[in-house]
This record gives sequence, C-alpha cells and structure tokens, in this order.
Amino acid sequence: MEAPNRLALQLDAEISAVITAMRQNAKWAVVPGKYNEEDQMEPEPHYEDFRSLRRKIFDWEDWSAVQPLEFLAPFLKLVREPEVSGPITGVALTALWRLLSSGVLGVQCKGAAEAVNAIVDNTTQCKFEATSPASDEVVLFNILQVLQAVVKCEAGVFLTDESICKAYQAAFMLGNLDADLRSNRNSREVSELLTHYSRQIMGEVTSVVFERLQELEPGSPAADEAAAAGGGSSISAAHNTSVSYRSRYSHGLPCAVEVLSFLIDCVAQRRLDGEGGSSGMSSGSGPDDEYAMFGLAMVHRAVLAGGPALQLHEALLGLLHRELFAAMTAAAQSASLGVVAGICQVLLAVWQVLGPCSMLQMEAVLQSVLLRLADGKDAASPEQQEAALEGLLDLTRCPGFMHAVFLSCDCRLERSNLFEDLAGLLCRTAFPGGSSGSRGLGPMHLISLEALLALLAALAESAEHAVDEDTLAQCIGYFLRVCPGLNKTTIGELLGEPDRFYLKVLDAFTSTFNFSGLSFDVGLRTFLESFKLPGEAQKIDRIINTFGKAYFKNAPDIFANEDAAYILAYSVIMLNTDRHNSQVKKKMEEAEFCRNLRGVNAGQDFPKPFLSGIYHSICSSPLRMSDTVGPPAVTGPAATALWALMAERTSKPRGSALILPPAVRHCFDTMMFRLVWGQSVHAMGLAAHYDVEGVADSAVLLLAKFSGSLTPAIPKPRVAFGRDKKACAAVEMMFLIVTRYGDCIRSSWSNVLELVLRLDKLDILPPALEALLDSDVWGRRAAGAGSRRGGLGGGVGVGSGFLRSVTQLIALQEPEYEAKGSPTEKQYEATALDVLHSKCAIQDVFADSRFLKQEALQALVAAIISAPGTLPRPPPLAAGGAQQHAAAGPGSGDGAKQAQIDRSGSSAMVDWEAAELCLDLLLVVLLRNRDRLSLLWPPVFDHLCAIIRGKGVEGTLVAAAAVGLLRLCQRLLPCKPEAAEPLLRGLQLVPSLDPEVVPSLDPELVPSLDPEVAWLNAEVIAAEMLALVQVASPHIKAQWAWASACNLIKMTSVRPEAFPVSLEALRWVVMHSLTPLNYVLALEASVWFIERAALEHTKLKERCLALLGRLAGWLEGWSASLAGAGLSAQQLATFATAKSEFWLYLVEMLAKLAEHPDLQVRSAATAMLQTAAVSAEALGVLPGSIERGLRERMLPPVELLNKKVGSKARDMPQAEVTVAELVRVVSKAMLLHLPVLVALPGFASLWLAVLGALAAAAATGSEALSEAAAAALQNLLIMLHEMVSLGLWVWGCGWVGVLEGVVGW
Repeated sequence: MEAPNRLALQLDAEISAVITAMRQNAKWAVVPGKYNEEDQMEPEPHYEDFRSLRRKIFDWEDWSAVQPLEFLAPFLKLVREPEVSGPITGVALTALWRLLSSGVLGVQCKGAAEAVNAIVDNTTQCKFEATSPASDEVVLFNILQVLQAVVKCEAGVFLTDESICKAYQAAFMLGNLDADLRSNRNSREVSELLTHYSRQIMGEVTSVVFERLQELEPGSPAADEAAAAGGGSSISAAHNTSVSYRSRYSHGLPCAVEVLSFLIDCVAQRRLDGEGGSSGMSSGSGPDDEYAMFGLAMVHRAVLAGGPALQLHEALLGLLHRELFAAMTAAAQSASLGVVAGICQVLLAVWQVLGPCSMLQMEAVLQSVLLRLADGKDAASPEQQEAALEGLLDLTRCPGFMHAVFLSCDCRLERSNLFEDLAGLLCRTAFPGGSSGSRGLGPMHLISLEALLALLAALAESAEHAVDEDTLAQCIGYFLRVCPGLNKTTIGELLGEPDRFYLKVLDAFTSTFNFSGLSFDVGLRTFLESFKLPGEAQKIDRIINTFGKAYFKNAPDIFANEDAAYILAYSVIMLNTDRHNSQVKKKMEEAEFCRNLRGVNAGQDFPKPFLSGIYHSICSSPLRMSDTVGPPAVTGPAATALWALMAERTSKPRGSALILPPAVRHCFDTMMFRLVWGQSVHAMGLAAHYDVEGVADSAVLLLAKFSGSLTPAIPKPRVAFGRDKKACAAVEMMFLIVTRYGDCIRSSWSNVLELVLRLDKLDILPPALEALLDSDVWGRRAAGAGSRRGGLGGGVGVGSGFLRSVTQLIALQEPEYEAKGSPTEKQYEATALDVLHSKCAIQDVFADSRFLKQEALQALVAAIISAPGTLPRPPPLAAGGAQQHAAAGPGSGDGAKQAQIDRSGSSAMVDWEAAELCLDLLLVVLLRNRDRLSLLWPPVFDHLCAIIRGKGVEGTLVAAAAVGLLRLCQRLLPCKPEAAEPLLRGLQLVPSLDPEVVPSLDPELVPSLDPEVAWLNAEVIAAEMLALVQVASPHIKAQWAWASACNLIKMTSVRPEAFPVSLEALRWVVMHSLTPLNYVLALEASVWFIERAALEHTKLKERCLALLGRLAGWLEGWSASLAGAGLSAQQLATFATAKSEFWLYLVEMLAKLAEHPDLQVRSAATAMLQTAAVSAEALGVLPGSIERGLRERMLPPVELLNKKVGSKARDMPQAEVTVAELVRVVSKAMLLHLPVLVALPGFASLWLAVLGALAAAAATGSEALSEAAAAALQNLLIMLHEMVSLGLWVWGCGWVGVLEGVVGW
C-alpha cells in the first residue's frame, strides 16, 4: 500500500471533485430549475456517503487493514445511479481511473479480489442521464479507461472469467454503440474515435488474457471439454468441473475460450445475439466487413500473445481448427481488401506459432481461398489479387514452410499437390504477359517473382545444408561438362570466378577430361571447345593453369612440371590469336614461336619437332572458342579425341544399347508419348502460325479415333476409358490442340462435337461446360441452378412428355457396376472423370471461340448446326420478311393458309437430345462472338427457322429455340445496336399462333410457333419478353418489330398463368417505351388485355384500365414536346396529321370498350372518351378527324346500346346508364367543336345524326335517358340561339319533327 498521507490526500482530492460536480446542478439533473428550493435543501445520501468517507480517511492509520471497497463504494454507487447526469458520472469514473492507475490495489491488498470484480460489475452497468452528445461521449471514454485500468492493474489477476467477459463485451458495445445505431445513423452519429479507442482496449485485454495462458498449467481433457462447451455456459461449466487450474490468476481458459469464440464469430460475420450462437456476447446484427477485419486483427493478436501455449489446451486448439479456418473461408467471399490482408496475417501467425499441427487447415484455406484469389479467379480487384500474392510471399519466406508443404501434401496420396500448385501459380503470375497485352513488369509480377525467388532460395539453402561443398562442386562440374545445350559463355565466366567454391568447380570440371594419348594441341582443343574463354585476363589465367595441371598429370613424359604445361598452353592461345586475327598484320613465324619458349621446361627447351607440330596444327586449324551451342565436331584435329572418348565409353555397360523384348516395350509407351506430344503440339503451333491447313485436322481426326471406348454401346464405358491410358492421353492431347490451335481446324470440328455429344449421352459432360451453358445461355449459375431448360416443356414430336421423364429417371440411377465394382474399377472411373473434367478444358473450346479466325469460327458454327442431324426444311418465308408480316392486311388470308405448318411428320435421323445441347452451344458461341454477329447470323437464323417452323421438330427443342432467340435479343441489343435489325427479324419466327387457339389474334400473321408449344411454354416466353422490353426496348426502331413484340405479348397472355407476366411486359412498354412507332400497337394490345381481364382476370382489370389513361396522357405529352421544336411548315402538317390519326384511333378503341358487356369497363371507357373529346382542341386535332370521331366512333355505340335498353339482356346490364353518359359525351363534343364543325361540308348530316341519336335515346322509354337527351338538346339550342345564322339555317332543315320526338314539343 502507498503511504497513508499520500493516499488520503488523493482520496480527498477525488471526493472534492465529485462533490463540486454534484453541486453544480440541482438534484444533479439535466435542467437546473427542475426542482424547487425545498427539494434542494433536503440531504442526499450521496452527499452523506462522500462526507462520511471524507471524515474517515484522515482517521485511518493502518491502511493495510482497510478494505478497498470501503473507500471505493461511494464512487461505485454514484456510477450506477441512473438519475445522475453525465458530467457527474464522468467525474466519478475519472476518480476510479486515477485511483487504479496510482497502484492503490495491489496483490497483497486485503479485499483486492472483491474490489476489482466490483469495479468491473459496476462500471459495465453504468447508467446516467444524457446531457449532450459531446459530454456523453466523454463518459463513455471514461468507462473504457476504467475497464482498461482494472484489467491491467496489479490486482487484475483476481478478475474472474465472468468479469473479463463483461469488460470485453462492454468495450465492444461502447465502441459500436450497438447494431441499431450502426444501421440507423440518423439516430446518433457514431464516433470513429470512440470505436477506435474501444477496439484498442479490446486488443489490450485480448493480449493480457492470452499472455496469461502461458503461466497456466493445463488441466485434464475434461476441463478443456468443459471450457469449450457451447453457448454462454462455457464459463460456468468450466467452474463446475472438479479439475482446477494451477495458476495465480482467477481467470484463465474459460474466458480465453469465450473471447476467441466471439472473435471467430466476428470473422464469420455472424449475428451473435445469444439465439443459437456459441457466445453470449453480441457483435451486432448483419454481415459487415468491418467486423471481419476487426475479428481477424484480434485473432492475430490473440495467437501471437498465446504463443505455443495454445497447443496445450484442446479447447482453444479445437476452436482454431474447427471454427477459425471455416470463418476465414466464409469471410473471404467478401470483396474487402482488408479482409484478405487480415486472413493472410492470421495464416502467417498460425504457421509461426502452431506450426505442423495446423497444416491440414492451412492446406484447405490456401487451396480454396488464397490460391484462387492470387490466380485472379475469385479476386474482385487487382489489389485483392496483389494482397493474396503478398500473403503467399510471406509464407514462402518462412523457414521450412515450403518443405513442410511438399512433404505433408504433395508426397501423400490423399492430399493435394499444394507445392506444385503454388509453384505453378507463382510462375504464371510472374510472367508479364497475358490477355491484357501489357508487357511491362507490374506490382503483381514483382511480388510473384519475389516469392518465386524466395522459394528457390529456400531450396538452395536446404541444398547447402544437405550436401557438403566438395561433393556439390563435383556435381556441378560434371553437370557443366555433360549437360547439352548450356550457354558456353556463361560456363566460361563461371569457371573463371576466383571464389574458393568455384575454383573447386573448375577442378572438378577439368578432371572430367582424359588427356591420355592425346597430343598437346588436341587436348587443348578438346578442353577449349567445351566452353568459351572469358575476356578477363585473370580468369583466363586461372583456367589455363588448371588445364596445365590436368595435362601434366596425364602426360608427365613431355613436361618437367605443371608450370611448363601452363606456359605452353598460354603460348598456344597467343599463337592462335596472332595467326587468325585479321587486325594483326605481322604474323608470328615458327622460329619466333620456338624462341619464345626457350628454357620454359624447367630450364630445358621443348623438342623442336614437338613445337613445330603444334605450330603447324594451329596455323592450319584455329582453336574453336565460339559460344555457339551445337554438336561436337566429328572432323578436324579434335575429332581424334572425340572418337577416342566414344570408344572408351563403348567398352562400358552404359555405352551399349538396351534392346527390350516385344512383350515389355509397351511399358514405356506412356513416357515416350509424354516426351513427343509437347513437340507435336509445338509443330501444330508452327502450322497455325503459317496457316498450314489440314495438319491440325489430321491430328484431331487421328486422336479422336482413340475415344471409341466413350460410347454407350460398350459396357462400363467410364472404366474402359480410364483403363486405356493411350485413350486418355490422346483425348487430352486432342482438346489441347483444339484449344490452342483452333484457328487451323476446319473439317475436324465435327469430330470434336461428336465426342461432346457422346459425353452428354453418358452423363459425364464436364461441370464447367454445364456451368458455362447455365450462365451464358440460361442466365443461371451452375451451383444450385438445376438443369438447363428447366422451365421449358414440349408437347409434340419424338421423345417428349412421359418418355423423356423416364429417360431422365433411368439416367439418374446408379449403374450396377458402380455398386458392385471393385476398387480398381472405381479408380479407373475416377481417372476418366479427372481427364475429361479437369485436363481437357472442353468448355474453353466454346468460351474462347471469340479468338478464332473467321474461317475456323464459321466451320465451328457449321459443325454445331449439323452435329445432331439434318433438320426438316421449313416452308419458305414470304418475301419482304418481318415488315410484310407486321403489315399484313385482310386480303392476305390465302397466303397465311398456305404457310400453315404441319408438325405431324417426324424425322428419325435427328437426335433431339443432341440437338438441344447443340442449340445451347450455338447460343454460347454467338454470345461470345457478338462483334461478328453479322458473319454468323445467316446460318444461325436458318437453323432457328428450321427448328421453330420445321416439320416434326420436338416441342422442347422448339421452345428452347424460341426462348433462346429472345435471350439473344436481351443480351445483344443493348451492347450491339447495329445488330438490331437481324436480331429482330428473327423475332418474327416466334409470335404467330394458330387462329383456332386464339381467335382474337390477327389470323393473317405467319403461324410460326406451334400452338401447343406456345401454350405449354407461355409463362416462360412471357417472362423472357418482359426482360427483353426492359433492357432492349430503346433499341427497337422498326414498327414491324414492335408488331411482333406486341403480338407475342398478346399470344402468351392466353394462358391464365402467364397473363400477369404478359400484362407486366405490356405495362412496361406503355409506361417507359411509348413511341409513335408502337403507339397504335400498344393501344390495340391494351384493349386486348382489358377484354381478357374483364372475362378471366377481374382482379387485374383496374391495372389494365390504367394503361388507357397512360396512353391518352402520352399523346398530350408528345404533342406538347414537339409544339415548340421549331418544325418547318411541312413537318408541322405531317405532325398534325399524325396527331389526328392517333387521336382518332384512341377514340375508336374507347368507343369499342364502351360497348363492352362489363359495366366497369364501359364506365371507364366513357369517362376517358369524354376526356379525349375535350383534349382534341388542345392537341390541335384536324376538324375532319373530329367530325369522323363523332360520326363514326362516338355515335355507333349510342345506337347499339339504345337497342339494349329495356331488353333485360344479361349481356349488357344497366345499358341506359352508359347511354346517358355517351349522350353527354356527344353533346359536349358538339358544343366544344361546333365553331369548327359548321364549316365542314358534312355538318348537316352530322347534325341530323346527332339529333337522331338523341331521339332514339329518348324513345327508349327510360326516364334517365329522356332527361339526358332533353338536357343535351337544351344545351345545343342555346348554342344555336347564339349563332343566329346557323339557327335560321337549322329551322329550315325540316328537323322540327325530330325535336318533337326528343322533348314532346
């Protein structure tokens, strides 16, 4: 304990600070005037507590006998008081922090354990009245300070597991301000500083907890199991066990397990609210990359703090192995760069700390996460790929890691080839090339290169430890001597190095030569031909000196010592330079050469014939010191040494040939094929480079013959193929040729397609190809997406309906040999699947078709079309294409009858299942070659036409072609507007129906799509049509294309299940894509949908009627947009005519609906008709069009409905109500437009027609109609009275009798 006076003074200062803060606010509340004076005068318990404590502190003499809670209790009580304002609570917390920081609580202090646990309990339950955001945040900082101080103080060893967890949870909650504040930032701004400080506190607590594990002696496995128990009960379960921890700490494994479990849940981004989670703590709700990064940082800190002690506790090790690695794999799905970097750091820390016991988990994460990210397969950005590569770089730098990977993974049958995959990845990513076309070294390449160098450095370091220097020098010297193809210049530079090790290499290299029986010049030639002398004189001197020693050892009779051989060799080299260098004008003579060598041989001269022979040999044939790599010379002076060497080797066992018996020669076929296939492929590359056709076709045709075992006719085809190694290698090489040199392939595409179709028959089509078809053609991912064309059905043709279902059911059954097959057969089958699914890359043939040349691509498309057989030829389309179909008039009925399709026939030569797969492949190729659509579209269009309009075509194939055509338009129109016309011409194949199925559709359209197929697949086609208009409607610029689209929408609505989807497609067109090109078509389609909704879909009637309002509003908006556009007089006249025609057609459709049996439809149509009549003046409709609208559109419904009044016909209820509304509409239209109508020649007849309709309405006997007719007539007479001249004319027209009929006058 501290000195009494010092502690007493410190306590007195803290008490004074708290009392001062309390006095600043009455009742310590937020509003000072909240309480009256009488309340303020009342004594408060908190005042009394602090005053009492103040009196005691100076009376205590023996502070060692004082329990800490006696002087801490008032502060703790104030902290938990909910009615105390924030500033007061903050002062109390600050006092606690100062007392803890001053070392008041020590290990020897009595009652320290109760005190520290009480501080944590009270601080984590701190409550106060909020004042302002800034003041409240200060209080939260104070809470974090107290929690940090109590954990790190000397008496913190007495904290229980429960207290540690409380402090940890409180720190997390304060930093994140709970999940609600994170999801609703408007409620309160989250302080980044508070979050950072809280996480810093959590990091310190994590380090403290896991560092103390090193002093904890492990208990029995039962204790570990209890500590690892699920949920928040792990702490209590551990305390209830009979095994106790032998440690000076009151906390240990249980809180470490709890903290680690919480951090792992943060990494996995799971909701931890106690509902089924393994932790009682809460990390908020919803996935958040910040949680994952925070969790990874904390786990990294925990692993480093725990160190090797983590291996001693099964509970912690089990959490790391079972939960952490799974959580990191899940977190890696995020696109966050910080998450990837955190995973890399955790993996590095786990390897450094835990080492071999985590290799299995490390292998799984490396294979499924880091390698895929580093290869760019799952990386969301180049930065994420770089982060993954940096993680691999850190691991390769770890001593022993790469060797451990190789021995633990690659050298075991049941494990993956992790070392090979890692090395291959680094080699690929270090190469500065690829599809991007960049040839410079980027950051990614440099990281990969550095990792590759680190890997090689690890191998070199291991080699230095494994082999002694002398042995290594011998091996390198022999390698440099016998290995062909090495660079001679590099060898010479290496041999001339002055390093001690390289001098040993030079000696070893020279010792491989046998100079016995060779003349001096021949021996020197043989020696110098094996490398190129370096340019540095010192290096040359070292090399020649070594040669002199070696030659003297083999020929001691000529030379007196080693120096003599060395000097002579150097002189011969100088002679060679002098005699054969063109820049030397004065050549050395023989006498001069002999004179220079006087007394060299230990004071004696060399024999003159000996020197003369050397001189003439060098003069006639120079020394070969070229850096060119080539075969050894078999002629010339050096040939003698070569033939002597070969004769010597022939006498040894390794020099004679090995002749194998015929029975065992096949054992080496696989090795020989592996050696030759690479060169063969390179030969294909040369053929591709020089456009040599026929080479690749011949190779593919030859290799395809080996795939004969892959046919349903052979029993157990998978086993047979896997057993035949030649077939496996041939098929692998065939697809390698196809993928690399497809530009050279023409006729052999049919062999490739034949093999793919056979694989589909055997149900072993590669999953990657299935995924390509699902994602490219049918818009689904392969995982969990089901089979292709899952939503399509067919009702006609061969192989449909029940038979197809039975075929699929049989295909799903396990073959008998799979259930009873031996392990060898299963192994063969696995080999076959591995070759076909992993090594052949069949999907790349179609996915990478965009890189093929034009001729090869056309040949591929032709092969796909012809692979399933010859389809029936459809009847020819009428000349003019889609424009004639869209504009077909009433007089073209005979042509339509002639074009009717007879699908009763059959085509026995077509494989319909293969045709469906080929259609999918064709669509994939077309989508991948959108830039060459004009080149491929003619044969594709003919093929689609043959499917949709051909005889005897299976219904499923027809439906797939129709839907595929729509999806082609969806995918290509937005990105290829110039291809709109050919694509939309293909749309003409789809929308026509037999008039017997839908009598309301235009019977003159060419009936392309079979009625039964259209009926079964209406919902799917409607959904595709909705998607088409949503993404591609701005690119439809032709009226005939809109006609096909609108007819297709109407066609699909016939089926009740497809009606809502078809309505949504039409609604999209009306709401977002109206143009003058499709206005009339959309208006017709809207009336069609209203009529069908009134009969079969009453709940959708109002949505259909709303379309008419949008159509009328669009006409007004279109007119207003062009009114001030600065058009010429001719353009204005055309514009006025178009507006009048649109208005007239709108009135016609509304009048048609006014005659509908449904009262709601009639009422809505009548109301819109009145609006249209009123808007005619604002639109500027021509007077003639207004007159036609009144006479030909508005009056006929009045006459028709007059006949229904009083007839009690059930098909027209309340007809008199509609007639009265129509009378008002006609009267209002006449009144509004009378000034312009009177000038028309036909006004008299119009006038009489109107009065006649009024008279007929009055004559029905309905009182409501009589009143409506009289009111209308009265309004007309008032207008006539104002127009005097017109009134005089009217009285002379003889219509008084009509007037009497209306009003009885």
